[in-house]
Amino acid sequence: MSRNLVAFALTAATICANAQTWPLEPEKVVGIRLGVPLSESGYPECSGTPSNEPCLERRGPSLSRLHRTGLQATVNVLEYEGVVGGITMTMPHTQFEEFVRTMIERYGGPQEDKLSQVQNRLGAIFSNRQLRWSGVKISITMNERYSDLDTSVVHFFDKSVAASLARKNRERAKSEASKL
Repeated sequence: MSRNLVAFALTAATICANAQTWPLEPEKVVGIRLGVPLSESGYPECSGTPSNEPCLERRGPSLSRLHRTGLQATVNVLEYEGVVGGITMTMPHTQFEEFVRTMIERYGGPQEDKLSQVQNRLGAIFSNRQLRWSGVKISITMNERYSDLDTSVVHFFDKSVAASLARKNRERAKSEASKL
């Protein structure tokens, strides 16, 4: 299983249980509906021909990258069993506060907004802000610091797909444990 799907399952499993009414819960993210086949997005596969139109580049059996979105972010689409389970946007840390303002304007205030600290390998400590929105179908988690200090991320998850993936991961772990 790809590292992206494992990260998706672990992150999503922690937020699946809290279904709330959320008036601005999105139906689509960058034109892609979560929980349905990616082919329904209407985005074409990227070709070698130069174009300014958005397109999808297959990067593996369960990962695609959406190009030419007009966003200052890299957009990856994660599929699970043939449907879109999550969309991840990574951006330079310098864009984080602007993205926070955009997210709040579009989706309303987060249900959770907390500050923590992260430490790099040299011992320096940095602030880390995490925001969460959670509705009946979709959950969004936004992290100021993600894979490194200079990268921020927004994860959009379809809760039913994430719950299914988390359940299968638990079953797989139980099966593997029984072999010990």
